[in-house]
Amino acid sequence: MKDATATLGLFRSIVEEGVYTLAEPEELTATVEDEREAIGKDQEHPGNLCLVAEVDGEVVGMIRVESGRYRRTQHFADIDSMWVDANCR
Repeated sequence: MKDATATLGLFRSIVEEGVYTLAEPEELTATVEDEREAIGKDQEHPGNLCLVAEVDGEVVGMIRVESGRYRRTQHFADIDSMWVDANCR
């Protein structure tokens, strides 16, 4: 959860590019606390995963995966989101 500020900043930068997301900058209302909460929920659910990529201590990428909600689908996960800093693509 310590990466919430960095991951939210990364997402904002990608939204502001206006190419890779459906959201427009003024529609992004998530706060650092919202991001912290989302990361916390991933940690609570055993099938979810949130990973960051760092270069020289700076977060330059993030991927979030969510496993199936039902017992019969908990053995696989779908990519919910993946963000990569423009300078690292």
